[in-house]
Amino acid sequence: MAHSHGDLLAEALEVWEATRAQVFADAVDRLTAAVLAEAKPVPSPATAEDFHDRWFKQLLDPAGRGRAAAQLFAQLPGDNDGECADALASRMRSLYRVGPDPRAGHEIAKAFAAEDGLLGYIAARRAAEQVLLECRDDRMRAVLSAVVTDDELRAQVIRRVLDAPALGRKPRRRELDRFATALSPRTAAVAEVGALLAEVYAHPADDAPRAVLADALQAQGDPRGEFIALQLASALQRADIGDAARDKRIDQLVQACGLEWLDELQAITYRAQFQRGFVTRLELAKSYAEISPGLHTVPALATVEELIPGEARGDAYASLLTSPAMKVLRRIQIYDGPSLAALPKAPATIDHVSCPWLKRGGGNYLAGLTSRVFPECIRRGVTSIGLGPKGLPALMASPLRGRLTSLTIGDPGDPVQIAAVWDTLPRDCELIVNRWGELEECLAVRVAWLGDLRLVRDGKRVIARVWGDMMIQGVIDSLDELPPLAVLIVEGASAAQEKQLVTAAKKKKVAVELQPARRRTGYLTIKR
Repeated sequence: MAHSHGDLLAEALEVWEATRAQVFADAVDRLTAAVLAEAKPVPSPATAEDFHDRWFKQLLDPAGRGRAAAQLFAQLPGDNDGECADALASRMRSLYRVGPDPRAGHEIAKAFAAEDGLLGYIAARRAAEQVLLECRDDRMRAVLSAVVTDDELRAQVIRRVLDAPALGRKPRRRELDRFATALSPRTAAVAEVGALLAEVYAHPADDAPRAVLADALQAQGDPRGEFIALQLASALQRADIGDAARDKRIDQLVQACGLEWLDELQAITYRAQFQRGFVTRLELAKSYAEISPGLHTVPALATVEELIPGEARGDAYASLLTSPAMKVLRRIQIYDGPSLAALPKAPATIDHVSCPWLKRGGGNYLAGLTSRVFPECIRRGVTSIGLGPKGLPALMASPLRGRLTSLTIGDPGDPVQIAAVWDTLPRDCELIVNRWGELEECLAVRVAWLGDLRLVRDGKRVIARVWGDMMIQGVIDSLDELPPLAVLIVEGASAAQEKQLVTAAKKKKVAVELQPARRRTGYLTIKR
């Protein structure tokens, strides 16, 4: 009789508890991912408190405990680190009460390896030690054995756990046949996947290694294989066509497994977007005040193309900006003294530099643009920039203006000024107007302030494309003052806006193309 993934997961947990062998811990991980991938997506909670309440409810079933373990450090409620540490301790005590679980022990062991700051608090550290002792197994011991720390209190916890007697009996052949052989990849298969993943990171711009990896993972029943394959197929399709069923499945997989796929990047991520199966847009978290030196060489950084400041301070952002691990980094933002100082040191081939403002040690905005940002862009051959409205006078006086192929500006609130800027740009330069001239946030849902207006020349014609509630309404209100348009393409307008657009465009003899809103897929948010 065929068993569901849920039934197999419950059985695998029993075998792991009896043996404490890594092969069964690995089987538990894969079965957890399979169960969660089949589950209906759960709406994101509105607040950290809501997330915290829901976190405890997940402990009621085996798959939910796996998700809870993966989210152990996520969205902790509290106004400071002490309160967050208390919330973390409460979660870990609950994990201890529900009994041994390889996923809980492994996550906490990884947190010790990463020297998570919350484990410096005594309540959190004591609760962590309880779980580690209860859940000790081969896999957890391997992680803790490799930890090197100068923190004596943490080192004492690790020594006590490693010195505790081993648990578990020898696995039986039928157990190995049922789980280790059927559900855990053979050693050769693990090595193969590791080599294929390394190939993706070595050649992040090439889709061929990703396709090979997707096939290998699907052969093992790993949901990431399906995810990579779906996103590769999506990348080959025109953005304005889409596939609703495929996009829905992509988002189900991201919500179920995205935290796991972030791996070491979890600690620094606020929001992210996966494209072609890997993180390409990374928005940094507020808690990312200092970076462990090892994070600069995390292989997963190799696929990041756009680095968004998010909630991080400039020194944290700057330290990643200069990381050689970011092989295909193309779009960055300069916004304060540390990020400004890092710009000349960035090893990647940068295509777009956004500098909507300068704060916190950045000095005078116009002076910084004129003396540092623009010369560095010219030296690097950057032809796409983003500016706040106050930076336009500096651009008009810079030789960079004549080299641009794309200019993004923050909405000046004056369509006449937009028209004036448009008239000064090279004929092959695209003009983009968005909220502030910054990089777009990694938001999974469309919100009013997201959106932009894009102007391009097609011979003697000017073609505009606009999306986003505020931007669409702005075009409706100022169509008379914008550069004369031949075609206006509008994405995702409301019924009322469509009516207004048709009326306004008719008066100006502008051809209007109304298109549905594009679906935003592959996004993941970690609320802390």
